[in-house]
Amino acid sequence: MSTLTLTAYSFTATLSRFGSGNFPRERIETADLTRTAYGSMNRRGTSYEPPHLWQVTAVVDLATAEILQSMHDLYQLTPGSVVVDDLIRPYTEPSPRTRALATSSPAAVTLGSNVRYYARFNAEFQGALTVEKLGNGWHKATFQLIETTKVAAA
Repeated sequence: MSTLTLTAYSFTATLSRFGSGNFPRERIETADLTRTAYGSMNRRGTSYEPPHLWQVTAVVDLATAEILQSMHDLYQLTPGSVVVDDLIRPYTEPSPRTRALATSSPAAVTLGSNVRYYARFNAEFQGALTVEKLGNGWHKATFQLIETTKVAAA
């Protein structure tokens, strides 16, 4: 398991070797907690669910590096959604499940009144894609994806 599968523009790239830890997905725009003069909690943040951000550094072969470069080039010409099947970090939320399951993922697991599963996301590239040749046919690809819209559960 432990893969990110990206699908866009008739290309699919599966990433399984990461150079920056095992959890490239994080939330952005998290709540800011402060206290009032009386010590009560004051929570500032968005009125919507904060999007996810993938900061990816992956070691890939030449074919995968070329696929990623093609996806990014086509995105620059006609921006569109990149489907991300995240089989690295499960997503947990109150039951019932609101997101689509990632392709080839195991079934969702119920934990009390919550559900935990590997999810599918819609995302777009944010910033540049860099590909560095490492030698022996391996390359290091570095890029960011930001979640755009939720892929609803079927």
